[in-house]
Amino acid sequence: MEADFQEYEANVLPLLANHNGRLRYRVRPAKGNFIYPINEELPYEIHIVSFKTKEDFLNYKKDPKRLKFLDLGIKSIKKINMIVAGDKIAE
Repeated sequence: MEADFQEYEANVLPLLANHNGRLRYRVRPAKGNFIYPINEELPYEIHIVSFKTKEDFLNYKKDPKRLKFLDLGIKSIKKINMIVAGDKIAE
């Protein structure tokens, strides 16, 4: 589902800026770069994304332009782990 994943990201990542969001890092780590866990399925890609407020994030999630591509994301993304760290990230 690589093509679907690429199309999904190409269409939704640019929308971050419309909601005070920022893609800070996008990494595809090699298996050898993981120290722990050893016996779990490793992530294909890791994103670190920030928003100025929780409301900005919620508005991004319900953006009609993003929702238009949601089926591509559902088809091509097996699992999402989200870690929330506070309301704001300092610049």
